[in-house]
Amino acid sequence: MIKRLFAMALLVVSASAMAAPSGVPAQTLLWTVASKSRTLYLTGDTQVLLPSDYPLPARVVKAFNDSGELVLEGDPGVDSTHVSALIRQTGVLPASERLTGILDPRDARLVQQVAEQLGVPLEKVDPLRPWLAALVLSNAANAKLGCVPARQETNHFYALARSRRLPITPLETADTQLGLFAKMPEDLQIAWLTVTARRWMDAGGQREAERARIVRAWRSGDIDVLAKVLLRQFDQHPDLYAALVAQRNDAWLSTLEAKLEQPGPPVFVLVGAGHLVGSDNLVSLLTKAGYRVAR
Repeated sequence: MIKRLFAMALLVVSASAMAAPSGVPAQTLLWTVASKSRTLYLTGDTQVLLPSDYPLPARVVKAFNDSGELVLEGDPGVDSTHVSALIRQTGVLPASERLTGILDPRDARLVQQVAEQLGVPLEKVDPLRPWLAALVLSNAANAKLGCVPARQETNHFYALARSRRLPITPLETADTQLGLFAKMPEDLQIAWLTVTARRWMDAGGQREAERARIVRAWRSGDIDVLAKVLLRQFDQHPDLYAALVAQRNDAWLSTLEAKLEQPGPPVFVLVGAGHLVGSDNLVSLLTKAGYRVAR
């Protein structure tokens, strides 16, 4: 469970590709980023795929096959014992406190209701700090839709890269990622938790339709729809967007620039799809940095 929690995408809660006009190649969520020395293939992970959503878009598969290195948001192969220790240190409340005790009564009822609907016993959520509870509920919501981490893009390409013995670089280590979440002010952690819970409740009977809409937009490269669906949770919480998305994009930029300045085979970069749309996204940051960026 610990490794699954660490590997999940943070910002998202199948269908065939949308048809393109005759003679126009189908577009997908994929960019090339080129310098004088190297090319990156930059694409996004939805974390809501079902087995029926495979095979992945042909252009994405070809980009990976043409690459000599894989860059991921986190490290799916991280040692679970180490992550377990980090979570005990950073994600668990003191024994005298409970999550429902630090939430206001309305939010506490919301979290209890969502946990019950998702089949997560309250006693497993109540000892957790809000950021970790948000991840637990997100993971449970995806599982409720049949979306298991092992079948998502990150683990798919990680396994392929290992089989090809490709170098694999995480943009964030477990220590960095969990430390970032744990250091968030408590009010932002609570906002993250309540936004996660409300998203599940608000979707109601349309949860599968929303999942399918995300997959269609991802497969066809519809960045406007992806931005609307993936980032609307931040509409009332710009500080949360800054902490979970924009600031992390800024931090990742230096690693990607270093890859671009090192001669070598193309690099396949896979991050959460929410990092590629909306304001301050990675695509716009790389464009502003002067690299040649194309769909």
